[in-house]
Amino acid sequence: MAEHAHAGHVAPEITARQTIEDATRRVVSTGAKFATLDIALGVLGAIGLIALVLNLIIEGTGNREAWGYTAIVAGYLMSSVLSAPILAVLLRLTRSDWRRPLSRIAEIQAAAGIVVYILYLPLFFAIPEAEGRFTVWVEWPWGAPGFFSAVVLGLLVFGGYALLYISAIPDFAIVRDRSHDNLPRFERYSRLARGWYGNLRQWSVHRAGLGVLGGAYLILYIWTVSLFFWDFGLSLVPSWRSSVFPGFAAMSSLQTGLALIIVTMYALQRWGGLQDYLTWDYFWSISKLLLTTSLLWFYLWFSEFMIYWYGRKPDEINVLELVMFDVYGLPMLLTFLLNFALPLFILMWNRVRKTIGGPTLVACLVLVGTFIDRLRIFGAAWGVENPFAHEMEADNIPDFLVPSVLDILIVIGSLAAAAFCVRMALRIVPLPSIWEVSGGIGLRVRRQYLNHPVTVIAKPE
Repeated sequence: MAEHAHAGHVAPEITARQTIEDATRRVVSTGAKFATLDIALGVLGAIGLIALVLNLIIEGTGNREAWGYTAIVAGYLMSSVLSAPILAVLLRLTRSDWRRPLSRIAEIQAAAGIVVYILYLPLFFAIPEAEGRFTVWVEWPWGAPGFFSAVVLGLLVFGGYALLYISAIPDFAIVRDRSHDNLPRFERYSRLARGWYGNLRQWSVHRAGLGVLGGAYLILYIWTVSLFFWDFGLSLVPSWRSSVFPGFAAMSSLQTGLALIIVTMYALQRWGGLQDYLTWDYFWSISKLLLTTSLLWFYLWFSEFMIYWYGRKPDEINVLELVMFDVYGLPMLLTFLLNFALPLFILMWNRVRKTIGGPTLVACLVLVGTFIDRLRIFGAAWGVENPFAHEMEADNIPDFLVPSVLDILIVIGSLAAAAFCVRMALRIVPLPSIWEVSGGIGLRVRRQYLNHPVTVIAKPE
């Protein structure tokens, strides 16, 4: 396969040795120093945790409305940091060559999974029991829905850490063995590498392990996000019954994960010293996926909307009034613009897609739009006074969920804590993925075709 270089944007030649030196220098040079940004994020994250505890002490778990914004930020982080590793999983399964500099960026977002689980803990006690409500738990023993959602979410968070760790084992061994190049030999990398020396058997087990764990993570994520959005969103609103909604939630989360990866790529390319690895063509490639998910977002949203719009039952009209037109009409409009209309209008032009700034701008719009959409979904759900009602009556339609001071601190602190976890992981895990980038260098050769330089990529499998 040949990839044409963009005129005036020829990617620099990178050797395997340069990749090793860049990645090891990045984790070694950090040492015990904390940047100002790290300290700020850590302080904000601690404030958010304190606000979460204070909210639990003041409000308890009986006042469900007090935990609406906790559910909002938990759903948002689940749709972003926990969905990002799926890109690495899918591109490895399809053996895409352009995944190599991006896989580690996607996997390292899973480091913030612990924040999602901490946010979930008070929701576990605040969610009403399934008996007497329309849920997926028709007849289950105690613990539905909170206990079972906690189990699958815990498995997903653990799977994200396991995926990141197993993928990074070869790189840990490289950092461990760099002492002969006058780089400090950290004892922690000897423990993290766990006897890795890169023989054929270890590579075979490593490749198989990543394949199995990645496939399990993909399936588990779809299951987890469907349960979370159903149990903590849709099932709390009487008459809001949709078989399309779990698919919409999963697709919206995949779109958000891609947007988070693009924004992280831009930050690392601009300020993280990865400009030689994250060139314009990687932004161009991933922007096509972002455009595809934006189109699928509209398709699944409209598939759900048209059922209620043409059904016209009184209780269904009340649901539309709540989540799309009246109470949360403005968030719905903003979500439609930021997650579909503007991404389509911007990314439909190839000249824009073939830049770094265009996809990054769209990714920022999607991240903002998804947060507004989670406000629409979970704000409406956790504001309903009587989730046990069989139909959504006009007098049961809640008002817009207004945040308190503690809610604002929880949201800001949770986002800061997630960013802090990712930055702490970057201090330990080499970036980019040494074994993937180095493995791809041997498969490439630069040649001249007519008046343009092209890169010819071999397919070893």
